[in-house]
Amino acid sequence: MARQSTNLIIGLFVIIGVLLGVVAVIWVGATSYFQKGETYVSYFDESVQGLQVDSAVKFRGVEVGMVKQIRVAPTTTLLAWS
Repeated sequence: MARQSTNLIIGLFVIIGVLLGVVAVIWVGATSYFQKGETYVSYFDESVQGLQVDSAVKFRGVEVGMVKQIRVAPTTTLLAWS
């Protein structure tokens, strides 16, 4: 009888441990899914060599976001601002 209760305790311990592990993996993986953010558009009139999708965007040394998309400006009227 003592052996059955020991096996039951060990089994419950293993099941609870696995469930906690699965919950932790889902929680860590889903944290960025629920973050709200803003989208900003920047235009550059010079070379931005090395810029790539998913690279960090820093402002005064502080990481403030990440690059989501890179495209060419639709018109050349943006150059009139310089």
